[in-house]
Amino acid sequence: MFTKRDLLKMMLPTIIQNILSITLSTADSIMVASAGEAAVSGVSLVGTLDTLLIITFSSLVAGGSVVVSHALGNGDHAFARKCAAQLLYAAAGIALAITVLVSLFRAPLLTLLYGSAEADVLHSANNYLRVIVLSFPLLALYDCGVSLFRVMGNTVIAMILSFVMNIINIAGNAIFIFGCGMGTAGAALATLIARIVGAAVIIFLLHNRKNAVYFEKLYSWRPDFSVIRKILQIGVPHGLESSMFQFGRLVMQVLISSMGTASIAANSVAGTLAGYLYMPSSSIENCAVTVVGRCVGAGEKKQAKKYANMLLLWTYIAMWAVSLILFICMSPIISLYDLSEEGARIALQLTVFHAICTSLIRPPAFVFSSIFKAAGDVWYSLIVSTVSMWVVRVGCAYLLALESFSLGFVTIPGAGLGIFGVWIAMMGDWVVRAVLFTVRYLRGKWLERKALV
Repeated sequence: MFTKRDLLKMMLPTIIQNILSITLSTADSIMVASAGEAAVSGVSLVGTLDTLLIITFSSLVAGGSVVVSHALGNGDHAFARKCAAQLLYAAAGIALAITVLVSLFRAPLLTLLYGSAEADVLHSANNYLRVIVLSFPLLALYDCGVSLFRVMGNTVIAMILSFVMNIINIAGNAIFIFGCGMGTAGAALATLIARIVGAAVIIFLLHNRKNAVYFEKLYSWRPDFSVIRKILQIGVPHGLESSMFQFGRLVMQVLISSMGTASIAANSVAGTLAGYLYMPSSSIENCAVTVVGRCVGAGEKKQAKKYANMLLLWTYIAMWAVSLILFICMSPIISLYDLSEEGARIALQLTVFHAICTSLIRPPAFVFSSIFKAAGDVWYSLIVSTVSMWVVRVGCAYLLALESFSLGFVTIPGAGLGIFGVWIAMMGDWVVRAVLFTVRYLRGKWLERKALV
């Protein structure tokens, strides 16, 4: 069903898109930092909340893309177009509802979550959230359009449009932050304009009848709950899994914040470099939804496993290549952050440890999860990921990082490894996922699900 050339045409633009996004978002964060520490802190606080809210409609988009891929694999283009329209309106409707609720209760929500923060930080967060929340429906439209093009095997459009949006965002920051002195509100306004452009262009392109999936007569849309139910079969478990992951990250941030400035800074730098390591894996995970989903939809389960094996192998090759480049460049990159001697040393240790472990463990821990979802096998991934997150990553992080911690009336001794213990716990979480997902993959349980179409 796919040649190696087809697969490369899907993956390479996505990898380039991720590189551009990470690089340009780094520039974006530097520009926001020029508005002062309170501005950076305010944007950072809203960022965690922003991600949690976005998960609500992005999980629907993920579920819809699997259903559309099954329909295309089955040759039912009419149903694929019908599903695409339902997906667009459902995701945009939920995003609009979130926008209204957050706009109405913005101040109480920020006070409830971050009431202990300083007044100027809360003021910056409020200014940023007031504008950025308006972009949620636009982001839902954009994510929906990009996922549909990806399912059709076209990732070039997403790459080009992502680059354009990032340039608009950076140019807007220059105008609104430096030129107009608008601070965090200016940063949010630049993002809003970029998302307006992205949503408008992607929806316009999806009206082209030459596409396998296109929109027509969107104004006459009527909800079809049988289709929406199929989308929710994948979207709800995916959303729960993503939400649990974000809550786990939030707990880890609270733990790390108690470890001192050097450790916090080192964790931030190592986390940024980790984003480059994840690029090959995340790109191939997106590709797996299209490839495996269409094979399953066509009833070609042998081909689904063949391509799954190929994608896993390619992930290993790509991640080793990126890790090698990172080993060569990590010291000069870390030196750019002007960390203290201790912070630079910790950041280097974390990056080396993480690069080695990522190259060995991450592919089966995450690629298999995407393959299962593409085949409609979503609950196993949800259960394993949630239990492993809270028991291994969170539980072991406290045991390994702290010298002791209290649970009610009991004080539990820990290993006292500091920030390094947090990263060891994260790798332990990945090992559990990799082992359990590999066992399920080899047993073929994920292929026993019926196609959604």
